[in-house]
Amino acid sequence: MNRYSKFLLVSALLCIPLLNSQANSCQLVADSGQAPLVLGKKKLSVFWSQEYSGSDLVKSEMTKIPWASDVKVALYDSGFEREFINVSDDIRVDKKNATRRVMVGHHGTNVANIINGPSHYGSTDKADYMALRNVYFSRVYVEEFEKYQESGIYPRVISNSYGWSNSLEIQEQSFKARDNNVMWFLAAGNDYPTSISEVEDNSGAILVGSYAPSGLQSAFSQISDNVVILSPADDMQASIDGKGRHNHFGGTSGATPLVAANAINIISILPEIRIDQYTSLLKKTALPSFEQVNEDKNAPGLFNGYKAFRVAFKVATKCQNKLVTQDKQECVELELNNDENYIFSSSQINTDSIYDESAGCEERKAHLMLLRKKTLLENRAEDWQKLAQFYTHYGFEKNAEFAHHMARGFQLDNTLRKELQDSAIAVLKEERFFDSYFRYQHYFDKKYQLSLASMLVHDSKLSPYWLSSFLVRYGENLDPTVVDYLNHSLKYAREDVVEYIYDVLYR
Repeated sequence: MNRYSKFLLVSALLCIPLLNSQANSCQLVADSGQAPLVLGKKKLSVFWSQEYSGSDLVKSEMTKIPWASDVKVALYDSGFEREFINVSDDIRVDKKNATRRVMVGHHGTNVANIINGPSHYGSTDKADYMALRNVYFSRVYVEEFEKYQESGIYPRVISNSYGWSNSLEIQEQSFKARDNNVMWFLAAGNDYPTSISEVEDNSGAILVGSYAPSGLQSAFSQISDNVVILSPADDMQASIDGKGRHNHFGGTSGATPLVAANAINIISILPEIRIDQYTSLLKKTALPSFEQVNEDKNAPGLFNGYKAFRVAFKVATKCQNKLVTQDKQECVELELNNDENYIFSSSQINTDSIYDESAGCEERKAHLMLLRKKTLLENRAEDWQKLAQFYTHYGFEKNAEFAHHMARGFQLDNTLRKELQDSAIAVLKEERFFDSYFRYQHYFDKKYQLSLASMLVHDSKLSPYWLSSFLVRYGENLDPTVVDYLNHSLKYAREDVVEYIYDVLYR
């Protein structure tokens, strides 16, 4: 059995339904036989990141475009497992190495499967890999670009989820890439509030951040004025690891290949598109983020892969009959700047048929797909509300939370503030200390601070380190009532907690 046959076998095994799945019913929400996640007592669909971004819709529509062509792609990461990646046998695929030991390449394998993995895992079938390189040393980047320069053949897309540190050498290669119209996607990093490395921030790469199932920016996702887009990943993105197993991946490492896959699809149908045009397309088609609405209108929006693709498809159909390359490029430039190409309208969708169990399964799926497409293309509150109702009806409360946020446009009123605050407390009790809600705790009221203080003093099951660290973040803004409560609690608090209370009081 060759490597690709093994890969297909693993793909098939991953798609075998679990005993408690909807094997004998109409499965409207894809799960490939995997159990949904539960966060703060809210159920989340397995392939939520593909659903939120519409990547699955794009992949489906790509199969119907006869002129779509393969796109040359390079992956820069920390090692790969060839047998669990959809890649030809005649290209270089690097293993993961730590000094003299060869280790399992989980990280790079996860990244590759987010791009073109089997079934619902991957978002494109048009990736033609040139090489999958372990870039532990900066000289590997230089080596790769020397090959490109010698051959005159460059990848059109580079997906890079591995950090550069402060390598000026790599930064130089990124500018060479931009000069050759290579779209180099780079993970923004997972060390917020630390600043993004200067050489990464001021480079030729397209920086990608991460957002969570709530729609809020991931607690760890680093940010700067140069981050182009936030893509759904957090720490619970479905992928396949270096042992061929279903896995929860994520971080900006997972957000990046999802956007890279979208670029591959768009280049496949619109090869004339330039890197600056694609960056503009991402921004113009993005869904509004919390930061854009409440803090800074220039902050990155939420990745809307389906709308970006549909705009590109409009442009491609208008320009593909131009016979002269220059004429085609001018047409692409003109149409990408034509605001009319970003406007979509469709009739109202009868959502009753989605819930009608007497109707055919394919008919119900088709109506749900129409609702999802309409929602992503038009971004209308009433459509988001219908999508929220669908997810609520089938028990996916976490997906419904995102749809409700989009329906209300992330307007920070008392209702949203309370919802975020209550959700933060709920996930704390599940010991999720890196959830997106904590990025926004400066908007929460005194009740939240008192809840943290009470859990610190009384709940022996939760980490006093993390509870105290959230309180310490308030600094001088810690409510006086909380200060008094903690001072009083020193008389009876557990010995192992007293030092943390002191940390909060004398920060």
